[in-house]
Amino acid sequence: MLLDNFQTLYSDMKAKGAIAMNFPAKISGKGFSCTFSIVSYPSHLFATSLGRSPFTTDIPIFSFEVDALTISREKYALLCKYLELKWDKSNPFRPVKFLCDINACAPVRFSGNAVSRSALVGLMMKSNEEAYADDGKKIYFCGWMTNPSWKSVSNENYNKTLQYFPEEEASARREKNQSSCWSANPKDENLNALNEFISSN
Repeated sequence: MLLDNFQTLYSDMKAKGAIAMNFPAKISGKGFSCTFSIVSYPSHLFATSLGRSPFTTDIPIFSFEVDALTISREKYALLCKYLELKWDKSNPFRPVKFLCDINACAPVRFSGNAVSRSALVGLMMKSNEEAYADDGKKIYFCGWMTNPSWKSVSNENYNKTLQYFPEEEASARREKNQSSCWSANPKDENLNALNEFISSN
């Protein structure tokens, strides 16, 4: 299945220097707030349900041609419940069909409805709340910390970094055994580090 809208949107965002965009989608009569992030590879689609108990599903997009998609059992169950789907053995809910349905709702041009890097980090954390339970609301990048020799950059930290910095920067920092540091206070956000990286490319 070709994610043609996402493919065209990706090209337009690249051309305009945009890293992420928010757009609405309605699947089976249920609304979602969707964010398409192209900060690093793979791209990510964050689909957040609406209502009193929202949840966010993070779908990595490695290719714009997909045949199958796997999501966690927990998110599978939440999506089925939210979409009010009843079990049908002959036609079960397929996550790849869900992704294609959102693709059909996605715009093909960057509308200017941009999403900040810190907001992307927040969406990534919400999509995996158990792994980031100790991070609270620490979504604002505030610098780098070199780990001692006996400690390495955690996967959770690296994944946060990938929603703020391109893969080249995140990987280079990991090779130097440097973890990104985060704060819950927006005043602590260190945009100089981002500007220095961007200006070096």
